[in-house]
Amino acid sequence: MTNAFAIALLKQDIQNSKRNISYRHNEVGIEALELAIKALEQEPVLDKMRSEIEELDRYYDNDYFSTNNCPMYKCNEVLLIIDKYKAESEE
Repeated sequence: MTNAFAIALLKQDIQNSKRNISYRHNEVGIEALELAIKALEQEPVLDKMRSEIEELDRYYDNDYFSTNNCPMYKCNEVLLIIDKYKAESEE
């Protein structure tokens, strides 16, 4: 199932829930569906991280004279990227 298809199903569930009198009392359920839609609409975090790491790799590979062109420095940079996205996901 694609994200687009899942989003369409969730939106349909919201519309059906709003029409259902017994479900109207459960606003939390509708809010949960809306949050699920927002999560599916976001670009996957791992794709963002991979993109930044690839950019980092290109930067260091092209910078032959840099004193920071060592595996340990690259590893620290990658860990900073991971920590950044971890903090964003916890907000």
